[in-house]
Amino acid sequence: MFSTALTSVLTGATPSQLARWRKDGPSGVLLEPEHGTRPRCRYSYNDVVALRMFVRLRDVRSLQQVRKAVETLMEHRPEDHVSQHRLEAPIQEKRGIYWLDEQGAWVEMADSPGQGVIKVVMDDILGEFVTDDGMVVPPLHTPAQGLELDPQVYSGTPTISGTGVPYQNVGSLAEDGMSGDDIRHWYPGVPDEAIEGAALLYRQVQARRAA
Repeated sequence: MFSTALTSVLTGATPSQLARWRKDGPSGVLLEPEHGTRPRCRYSYNDVVALRMFVRLRDVRSLQQVRKAVETLMEHRPEDHVSQHRLEAPIQEKRGIYWLDEQGAWVEMADSPGQGVIKVVMDDILGEFVTDDGMVVPPLHTPAQGLELDPQVYSGTPTISGTGVPYQNVGSLAEDGMSGDDIRHWYPGVPDEAIEGAALLYRQVQARRAA
């Protein structure tokens, strides 16, 4: 499970955006955390993938269009999590959000729902990207050097590569001033680059919590 702060770092959505997207809008809630909101929000891996897609869409389309596209998609596939589908808004077009259906055809979902198109170029939402306001969103599965994110390991929390050790265990020690050698006394074999990566992600998450 992902906290709001970690979800913010991994998706590029600010905490305030996440809060707005959990609320009812003209087309309903954009995304409600799979693991609930009480006593605090806990997002799933699927939620994080979907939110990365929303951030990419939001950079080039209005929130109203994004909500409409998600609403239309969920009317077609109510049994699915939105992360199981791909929505794309090509920057060379001024309008339109497109869904890749099961037959490999692109279908418009926001402005003219159901209208087919020939081809839309699709970017990889799991890789690094930069949001419209300049925020660098890290690759989802390698959010910092020496770290990896596997949804099947430690509930999807980033860990030290090859160890299963949660990043915050190492990052918090590094931020408290503990040396690499001292950290390796508690977590043998953790390389310096992983310690630096864990500290970086830990600082980013703490900064989002303070935002």
